[in-house]
Amino acid sequence: MTNSRLLLTFYGDDFTGSTDVMEVLEWAGVPSLLFLEPPTLELLQMRFPDVRAVGVAGVSRSMSPAQMDTDLPLIVGAPFLRRSVAFSNLFARVDDVTYRLDRHPTMSKHPLTPMNEADLRGHLAQQTSRRIAAVNILVQHSENK
Repeated sequence: MTNSRLLLTFYGDDFTGSTDVMEVLEWAGVPSLLFLEPPTLELLQMRFPDVRAVGVAGVSRSMSPAQMDTDLPLIVGAPFLRRSVAFSNLFARVDDVTYRLDRHPTMSKHPLTPMNEADLRGHLAQQTSRRIAAVNILVQHSENK
């Protein structure tokens, strides 16, 4: 059974990032909820019938690579927060300047999780032996040709 009114689910790598996403969704008029663990569909339908987006505030910033291999779903980018991915590289803006994350004035020097590789394939390859691939936006799916 699915909730046909649910537009989006998301996972944030920490609590503050998750609340940022929820705030943007609310600004856009999307009723949102944030949980510390995934809620059941029954809970959402019974207690929160008007919710359109559900997030889980995670703890992946504090996980070891082995824990990430086992537990972590991955979704990258938040355009409204001026964070985006193009050709597997993560970008973020400061004022009117867009930086690749490994050159970003804050994130490249983050005290706990400095970003020294903007290409997510390379960054994630340092954390897992799982297969990593990119979606090329220039290649059309055969059904769309």
